[in-house]
Parts: sequence; structure tokens; C-alpha cells
Amino acid sequence: MAQSKDRKFTSSRRVRVSDCDTDGNVRIDAIARYLQDIGFDDTNDIGVGDGGLWVARKIEIEFPDITSWPQRNEMIKLETYCGGVGGVSAQRIVKIACEKEEIIASTIWVHVDQNGKPSKIPNWLTTAYPKAKKMKTPKVGKFNSKFDEVKSIAFPIRQSDFDVNGHVNNAVAFIALNEAGSELRAKRPTKVTVEYLAPLSDKENIELLIEQNDDGFEARLISDNNVACSMKWISNK
Repeated sequence: MAQSKDRKFTSSRRVRVSDCDTDGNVRIDAIARYLQDIGFDDTNDIGVGDGGLWVARKIEIEFPDITSWPQRNEMIKLETYCGGVGGVSAQRIVKIACEKEEIIASTIWVHVDQNGKPSKIPNWLTTAYPKAKKMKTPKVGKFNSKFDEVKSIAFPIRQSDFDVNGHVNNAVAFIALNEAGSELRAKRPTKVTVEYLAPLSDKENIELLIEQNDDGFEARLISDNNVACSMKWISNK
């Protein structure tokens, strides 16, 4: 097992055509997949494969320079490390360096057992990242499923949205966020946030609700009248 007091795992990849929008800029759902991929590459390099079962609780991505997003065919560098550990959760930081700027993402993951219940973090994590800060496991927030002024879009889940564990992939919420941004013709974000509150299923009626505000917009994925994902898109004025 790889061990380091200051472990940081680095990788690089090319932005492919399937990652890009019609202008050739990387989409935010593609970035969400980058976060998943380098997370696995890190744990696999440590020697623990997937590192157990983990579910995302919250993802925040900051874009310091909205004028220079990664472009089609551009090589980008990724760096990841564990920023904090709690009783059943851990924070993964990912930095994505493109030509001019650095995109910074923070993901809070909760370790779960075979029944999907929170479980104590595995020993390999603190061994591989002994300098990770102590943190509290964030509580699931409560979000209103109603907005004052709202756009509503049907958002069916497809079989291709499910991952190898039979769960709807985390990136699906970012696809919904991208759809909402397109619907509102929103400016590129300086920050996006997704909080995962409940699982999604292709057996339910999924609705995407959007409310515009002065800073951008907020959105919800509603599953049978319950908030499954809460999303926020902040743009420069």
C-alpha cells in the first residue's frame, strides 16, 4: 500500500469531443466524471481498488476564470488528495489545471455498508492520508420542493445513467444542472454546488425545478415530490 505524509495523486487526460458543448468547452457533467475517475485512480494506486462503497453527499466546483474553460483536445492535469476525514465521511479535493487557470473541486463522500447505511471509514484512508484534517460528517439538509417563480422540466432517468453499483451516477445531477443553465441561458458559473439527498430511480417521475435569482439560479431534482438533489449555479453579475 502506498503511504505518504503528504500524498497527492496526479494524472493527466485530454478533453474529448464527448466531454464538450457545442462551443467546444468542457461541460460541467464531464468535469464531475473526471472527479470520479481520478478518485478511483488514486485508491487503485494506493492498492485498495474502489476503496469500499462510498456515496457522494456534496460536490462544490469553483471556476476562477470563466473566460478560459478547458477546450476540446486540450490536455489537462489533475491532482487529488484527501482534505479531511470524519467518522463515516471524507473530503476529496481535486485540482484541474488547464491552460490559464485551475478549477478546484471539493467532494464530501460518506462510507456506507452493503445496506447503504453509513459505516466507519476504512483504515487504509487514514494510513494513506495521515495529515488529513479532522472533520464532521455533514448532515443532510432540508430543502423546499417549491419555488416562488419556477420552470419545470420532466427529467426521466435512463438505463445508461446507472453505474456498476446499480446507482444513478453522480454526474446525472450535473447533467440536470447543465440543462437548467441552458434553459435559462445562464452565464458560465463561477461556482456550482450539488447536494445529494436521496437516491433516484427510473421507476419514479423525476422533475427538474429551476428558479432564477440575482446570482444565477437554484434547481432541484424532485422524485415523487421529494427533493433528491439540490443544486446551485452562481455566475458573475
